[in-house]
Amino acid sequence: SGVGIVSQIDNTGGLGTTWTNGQNGTQLTYYFTDYTVAKWYDLAGIGHLAGDDIGIGYNFSTGAKAIDFTGGVVSIFADNISRVGYTQLNPSAGGGSNATDIANATDGALWLEYAGHTHTIIDVNLGARTGTLIGDVDGVNNIHVGNKGTGYLDATGGNVFGNFDTNSWNLLTSGIADAKFEAKVSNTNSGPNWPLSGTASFKTTAIPEPGSLALIALGLLGAGSFSRRRRSA
Repeated sequence: SGVGIVSQIDNTGGLGTTWTNGQNGTQLTYYFTDYTVAKWYDLAGIGHLAGDDIGIGYNFSTGAKAIDFTGGVVSIFADNISRVGYTQLNPSAGGGSNATDIANATDGALWLEYAGHTHTIIDVNLGARTGTLIGDVDGVNNIHVGNKGTGYLDATGGNVFGNFDTNSWNLLTSGIADAKFEAKVSNTNSGPNWPLSGTASFKTTAIPEPGSLALIALGLLGAGSFSRRRRSA
């Protein structure tokens, strides 16, 4: 699980940035949870189910070249910075706990909620891979989703659900998804409460315009740890 702040919303049709963090006194924060490792691939390209790292001579934390996740929920919240009781989310500042950060990220109105969309890709090196979030590892715990993998989402709720339930991505045999997820996550700490950090974007088509939007640079602050004991992100 993890939390983050939406830094801006861009119109990828060439109209530039349509919203930035703090504009109109609004902050968009998000909380993601329930992504679970289903399968990982060792440095030789051999696939293992979650848990198979124990006793087989590979360390999941340092010996994975690719990871497939299932599940996943991403909830985006809108809050007004002038609201009585508003507390800014700032996980990298330290203090408090990750529970406090989650509370600060989720105390606004539910703006939009996504669930992971199961899909299959054909990896030229690893063959068929299935999950809601499919990523490759570049170095120790540096997970890339996008150029090296894929993640797709279905809109499920929130105040703007009707604007983003648009079936933007036709995945053929894997159905139709509402948004495409791209990310880079590393094992660099983001403050004392979060062992992972990174950036991400959600690409979708909104109704009505501004059309194709990218929620970029979300500042992923992950609580997931790729250790033997914890396999959710």
